[in-house]
Amino acid sequence: MLSSIFGGKNYRFKQTFTYYIPAPPVRKTGYHEKEFDIITKHILEMGFELLDIKMQSHSTQDASGVWVICLLGTNDSSIAEKKIQIDFTQIANGSTSTEHPMDPDIIHEI
Repeated sequence: MLSSIFGGKNYRFKQTFTYYIPAPPVRKTGYHEKEFDIITKHILEMGFELLDIKMQSHSTQDASGVWVICLLGTNDSSIAEKKIQIDFTQIANGSTSTEHPMDPDIIHEI
């Protein structure tokens, strides 16, 4: 009931998508995680809606990074049955350009 009052949407099907982003090398400027942006765009184009996103840092003596857990939802059973198996090299073809100019103060790895 509260979700209908506040405009929330109920979803028949929910699933998670988990992605690990290793820590980039030490830098003096920001870092644009372009790969995750492209993957997220692809998931949205599949028909899922992003309901929530959580992050959990991870650090060991040898490596560190962050786990990103996305809660996805849909009311369409055909979309819900899709397996989210992403080969970044396949979805990135033709996606190397951005729709807006890059910030010159951020080091963008292309």
